Amino acid sequence: MPELLYFTMDSADTPWLCSEIQIPLIVKKWTEIKDELISVLKARNKEIKLYMLKGIELYFSLLFWSNNVPVRLSEWQKHVEFLVCKSVNVEERLSFILKKCNSYPAYIQLSELFIEQQKHFAKKIAIEKYKQK
Repeated sequence: MPELLYFTMDSADTPWLCSEIQIPLIVKKWTEIKDELISVLKARNKEIKLYMLKGIELYFSLLFWSNNVPVRLSEWQKHVEFLVCKSVNVEERLSFILKKCNSYPAYIQLSELFIEQQKHFAKKIAIEKYKQK
């Protein structure tokens, strides 16, 4: 994760500050993982947890970077609480996903959070561009 390099090695790489460029890349990666997840779910393969964890990682990046801040996994609920651009009840929903990450309902919830967060981010960008006029 770029955050690890940023905080430990004083890296200048700050993708969360380039969210308009980075968010589409995250969504593209999610689409690829989502396709694999669907196959794994249909086959009832035990690898679902691995793919779900990749998806969860991407969602955390999407959520935090949509707010132009680095991902903070330590006490993430406290950090998410103060984010402006986020879905309703995201803390509870993410907690559910993390607890039941090898289940179909968790996959559905994660998919919905991705869709909702993309909408919130698009709204945020539209408002920012409108204010610049």
